[in-house]
Amino acid sequence: MAVSKSDIREAVNELSEWTGLPLRVQWAYGRPRIFLDDPIAYTELSPRLPTGQLMDWIIAFSKGFEYGLKK
Repeated sequence: MAVSKSDIREAVNELSEWTGLPLRVQWAYGRPRIFLDDPIAYTELSPRLPTGQLMDWIIAFSKGFEYGLKK
């Protein structure tokens, strides 16, 4: 099943709420990227990827963040 822009936006919003990080998604060249929406510094978190690969990245980031909280 194809991953849509709205799927990515929803996943990023949920991840932002869960982590407490000000995460945003931005599209350029037809590919999304996740970044920290910090007024002091713009920080890219993910590379630009096709939507399906970015969803995989979001899942991996979530698992890693959860693992880090347990340590």
